[in-house]
Amino acid sequence: MANPENLIKHKMKKGETRNPNGRPKKMTTLLKREGLSESQVRDIAQEMLAMTIDELKGIATDPKSKAYEVMLAVAFKNAMQKGDLNQVFGQVLHRLFGQPKQEVNLKAETTKITLEFE
Repeated sequence: MANPENLIKHKMKKGETRNPNGRPKKMTTLLKREGLSESQVRDIAQEMLAMTIDELKGIATDPKSKAYEVMLAVAFKNAMQKGDLNQVFGQVLHRLFGQPKQEVNLKAETTKITLEFE
């Protein structure tokens, strides 16, 4: 059972919020502010997948690189070095664009019920 003294220490005060900035924005929202569309980001990611580790290091260390380029370059460089590029690419796309929509086929049988009231 929890110690009541510990609970009191962590109790929120009236009007206090634990997350004043709200939920973090999706990467696509941040990239739209940069003026990029989803297709442009996908194109950049595809170009980076064709680069060597040295080219990715160059992007990651270039002070003129944009934040999204650095993030993608570092993620792909590390994945190439570890050999798990498929997993990292999927995670990057998931972070950028969210989880893909999944289609569900649902069939239900219906039964007619008759109620008689007296």
